Amino acid sequence: MVFNFGKRLQFRIVFAITLIFTVFTLSALFSSVNAGSSIPELDTDVTPLSDQSLVNSILGGGLTASNITSHGTIYTFSHGVDIVGIDAGIVLDTSGRVEANAPKDTDLESLMDYSYGGHTSSLEFTIVAEGSFLNFNYVFVSTEFDQDPRYNDNFGLFVSINGGAYENVATIPLTTGAEVPVNINNLRSGIAGNNEVTRASIQANHQYSLFNSSRININNSNNPINGVSNVFNAQKAVTPGDVVKIKFAIADVTDTGYDSYVLIEADSLSFDEQLAKINYQREVIEKLYSGRTYHIIVDGETYVFTSSPNGEIPLSGVDNNGKAYDFVGKTIDIIRKGIGNHPDSDPQRLVVAGRPSAPEEVVLPTGRPDDMYLEDVVISEDSIVLSGSNDQEYSLDLVEWQSPDTSGHVTFSDLTPNTQYVVFTRYAATEDTPASAPSAGATIVTQNMARNLIYSITNYEGMYDGVPHAAYIGNLSNADVRYSEDLYGTYTGIIPEYTDPGTYTVYYFISKDGYYPAYGSLYVKIKDYDVINTTDDSTNFGNAKLLHSSAELKAMFEYTDTEKENLADANTPAEISLVSTDVTDTVDDEITERFTAELENDEHIGKIIDLSLYQKLLDESIKLTNLTNAVSISLKIPDELASPDTNVVVRSYRMLRLHDDDVAEIETDMDNDLTVTFESDKFSYYAITYTDHIIEPETSGLGSLDDSPLIPDTGKMEETLDTARACAISTIIMGVISALIARLCFLRIRK
Repeated sequence: MVFNFGKRLQFRIVFAITLIFTVFTLSALFSSVNAGSSIPELDTDVTPLSDQSLVNSILGGGLTASNITSHGTIYTFSHGVDIVGIDAGIVLDTSGRVEANAPKDTDLESLMDYSYGGHTSSLEFTIVAEGSFLNFNYVFVSTEFDQDPRYNDNFGLFVSINGGAYENVATIPLTTGAEVPVNINNLRSGIAGNNEVTRASIQANHQYSLFNSSRININNSNNPINGVSNVFNAQKAVTPGDVVKIKFAIADVTDTGYDSYVLIEADSLSFDEQLAKINYQREVIEKLYSGRTYHIIVDGETYVFTSSPNGEIPLSGVDNNGKAYDFVGKTIDIIRKGIGNHPDSDPQRLVVAGRPSAPEEVVLPTGRPDDMYLEDVVISEDSIVLSGSNDQEYSLDLVEWQSPDTSGHVTFSDLTPNTQYVVFTRYAATEDTPASAPSAGATIVTQNMARNLIYSITNYEGMYDGVPHAAYIGNLSNADVRYSEDLYGTYTGIIPEYTDPGTYTVYYFISKDGYYPAYGSLYVKIKDYDVINTTDDSTNFGNAKLLHSSAELKAMFEYTDTEKENLADANTPAEISLVSTDVTDTVDDEITERFTAELENDEHIGKIIDLSLYQKLLDESIKLTNLTNAVSISLKIPDELASPDTNVVVRSYRMLRLHDDDVAEIETDMDNDLTVTFESDKFSYYAITYTDHIIEPETSGLGSLDDSPLIPDTGKMEETLDTARACAISTIIMGVISALIARLCFLRIRK
């Protein structure tokens, strides 16, 4: 094939336009992909601010700070109420982006139960007390909630009164009466401090007693945040006029690979009274000062309370004097009683919403297959299973209430056989209303619903094999079993079968004369793995790429059953990537000499390339050198190796490969833009060589060059010269026309 680079101007123009269009198209594509991110991003502003500005943004009205110092990474945020629970303020994080080697904070280190990790951020200043209680609001968030316990980043707020020693007041008050520092493990352990959630049991987008496991992103964090604490209020009793020195500090524990953040609410640091709020989900008055005496007045009656360590008072119960009360649906006035010479607080009035009406009682099974709906009940000798409604809660004792699980079921287990139980339901609390009154009770006796009816459940779980699979009920005795793919659909005796990968739910219904119906769900889980091409040709020399789809790669690469299972369980594809590196100037001389020894007359080495293939299985990356099946590759010969324009020259190319000390020529195809395609099952060093052929005009017939390797074909030389002559004539004609038009325009302007 022959290609003359000096004669095809039109081709170059078309190519340039195509290239520009492609660049803009890819830019739009990547912009669209980035815009589709589903992780909420906190609105932050990392523009450097003075220490004074940072402190001023969190101080309440009228307060002035002095002696301000800071270390680490500190910036502001806004519009955060739906993401972190507070709208605006400042952030201190452990990323080390601004000051990676900030000084270690020894006060914070004293709170750590593991080794000091590294990155520290702190903000220290002095203010004069203008009231009796220093308090502020904050939220602790981290990327470590799903990490091992030793990754336990800490936050502390240290307060010194009139030159005294620092005391950490950013603590979590527990129901046990203890107060613990703010860190990952203490937040996971919960308000009862009993390890209610562990690294292994944490669920995404789940609200625990002290934190929410929703994923967010802050300041383009290296890893998405997976835990956001409740909004906490730190407090410290002071005397007006006290000189109060304050230090916020947060630091890595054990490592610096995962970041944590503390968010201080704007304008919240003050000496003003903390306002109470109603938490309807937990039916408590919250945001009170911990362990303080309160009087609550309703309908002229006064009730006396001591707030819990978490700063709460229940909405109903018995007060300190044994007097029963219920604040639901009432207007109440809350007064914090003063201590010593300090006066009582001003009354704060709150209107507590009333309780909604009760829902209908739980519906019992009727024994008819067409009545199997969500309200139905499955009873055994020691359990009751309800198919519940998501906006309701269920109880056997009106004390412990539970909501349906992710499958819509409520299970009461470890019950006593042949015992009568009463099932109640109520509408769950919302942010604005308490839970409803309970429904009328439905009486159920624990017994074998289908006494003497013995059956087994067989689910299916396996790898895709192209064969239909099913889940079914077995070991039946004189009973009728029917199946449906829709809970509310038609049930038949046909067992559904599935072939394609996926997880399928099958509902069953078992009936027998004289017995309660038995029903539930089965599943068929057909797993599969994938293989994808992760080659980034934009970073490869010559834009080298693998010319295979994911389906083709999956058919070409062999994996063991264990590897397939692991990939399927992890929902992660195997990754195949090609890496092309120009090593012409860095490769060992002996490699160059081996290629040079194979050159023909007037042949030169243009480039030596290290062509490598990698396979990643889960976290293990392997370099492949020999394949069972050859893969197809494309590679763009760089412009610097294109045929020169100074003479009538045709340049031919060859591709040589050095593998296991053997140099071989690779069979290739080349298109007009010098993109080479070839197949190879070996990966090591490749050389692009070239030979220049000088063509005299009178002997421009290509004759013996027709079979030359890797010569781009653009047509015969005579056709090329004819095209040039035509272009020249066209240019002259266009020039004359342009001159005439210009002359006419000039004459018109003169007129």
